[in-house]
Amino acid sequence: MKPAITVPRVAFVVDLSGADPDQANAARVHHLVHLFSGHRLPATWTVDSPERVVQLRKQHTSPEKVEVALKIDRHWLSPLSSQSQFRAELESRISALTAASGTSTHLVVGDPQLLRSRVAILAEQGVTGIFAERQNCSTPAKLRPLPCGLWQLEPGFCIPPKRSLLNLLVRRCPTTKQLLAVKEANPTLVMVQSTELGRAGARALQGLEKLRREMSWASSRAQWMVATVGETVAELADHRAVQPQQSILRSAA
Repeated sequence: MKPAITVPRVAFVVDLSGADPDQANAARVHHLVHLFSGHRLPATWTVDSPERVVQLRKQHTSPEKVEVALKIDRHWLSPLSSQSQFRAELESRISALTAASGTSTHLVVGDPQLLRSRVAILAEQGVTGIFAERQNCSTPAKLRPLPCGLWQLEPGFCIPPKRSLLNLLVRRCPTTKQLLAVKEANPTLVMVQSTELGRAGARALQGLEKLRREMSWASSRAQWMVATVGETVAELADHRAVQPQQSILRSAA
């Protein structure tokens, strides 16, 4: 069993899917990759094609440690799509990502309401976690167990934040102080949306750069533990597995 973690934990998910392959988007992806890998802090990268994985590995300073998650679009989750069609499509896409990344793909990103009815098929392909895309990150994040040993995870913070009536002009990046203010035993999950970051302007990217510098400094002093979503899910599964044993021991005592 892993030792108990007493410091706050955070996991970053960087969504690289959906970006047009133009020069501006390619430069932003390159900048994001080096922003994370340069500070030696892990992240989980959401992709929708093996070509994006190849690009990611070429740019990452530690390609053997790159963790990717498969973006599942709504169009191949339509009610008209049968379970067998979904199974075949999922197997094909995960196999392509595994071949491109050199590591197994255990995470998907999509709409949990559409994916929960397909957890058995996801489990067949080795998927252990569903990371939800939230339209509003102003409410506390949720981590919940699903059937077949899967976990559903939702981000507590989005970068850049969604526009609101109170924040029409500046889309401020969350600060380390705000992350530390989350008083929960579960990890803090942060979603970084590459396409939206490009639309938000230079200030949003500068805010992310500042946050990463602060996180790197705090991590080096053991004030934070930064992990991938895959590591987070594995820890949740381990904790869930030992709970029945602990209950039996307490009863026997």
